[in-house]
Amino acid sequence: MKVDDSGNHRWDKIIDIDSLYDGTVGLEINNEENYIYSVGYSAINSLYWNYVALTCDSNGVVIDTFTRNMSYIGFNKPVSIKKDHGNGYYIAGMLNNDSTGSDVKLVKLDSLFNLVWVKTIDYLMKQDAVRGFVIDGDNNVYLANQTSNLSYPYRTNLKIVKVSPYGNILWTYSKRADWEHGSLLPISIDIDTNKQTYILAQEQKDTNDFFTLTICLDSVGNVIWSKNTSEEEENFTTPVSVNVGLNSIYLSGFSLSNS
Repeated sequence: MKVDDSGNHRWDKIIDIDSLYDGTVGLEINNEENYIYSVGYSAINSLYWNYVALTCDSNGVVIDTFTRNMSYIGFNKPVSIKKDHGNGYYIAGMLNNDSTGSDVKLVKLDSLFNLVWVKTIDYLMKQDAVRGFVIDGDNNVYLANQTSNLSYPYRTNLKIVKVSPYGNILWTYSKRADWEHGSLLPISIDIDTNKQTYILAQEQKDTNDFFTLTICLDSVGNVIWSKNTSEEEENFTTPVSVNVGLNSIYLSGFSLSNS
């Protein structure tokens, strides 16, 4: 769907590929070429899926379609795609396994969507998931991950992982939920020009007590500061995103009210 800068609807584009299960995980706009690139997946089922890249003009007309069978990578849930600062792409997602939990997958593709490398992050017998990622100016990737126990107590902990453009893990920051039955979920991640990382998370500290946690890490993954606020202090119950400005960071969220 295209909407202009006044919020007016311009056009929609619905694409069905071979009557399979189709979905999208990313959109890139090249203003210089006036092209729109959409990347998604087309699948027979959750275990066997293809990358599908579409190039459209500014009116939504499909110019080119590119498909790669990538089921051997092991994805069954792509989460997000981002273009790097060169000519490549990163896709993050998960591989689910009923007996051994789930693993995080980070895939690097070149400009033609050919596979460059795959990085698997497995915390062993855990339900591992990626909630999002950002890329710095040197094409390092910062993954906002969570990992949960497969058995009681079902505590969920936060992990931030920095991965090089070559697929090597540079550092990992871990924080455990305080309550043994609680969760510490990464909600959003951003970085500044000094490669400091900002994480917005939500922590459950009791059955009905939820707090918003904001963490700032330095360029090598050490904590510079953290701030924990209750729902009453911040006036929103559900944090949504953190964004770095020129001299500030901005948090957004929403609040549910019965009144």
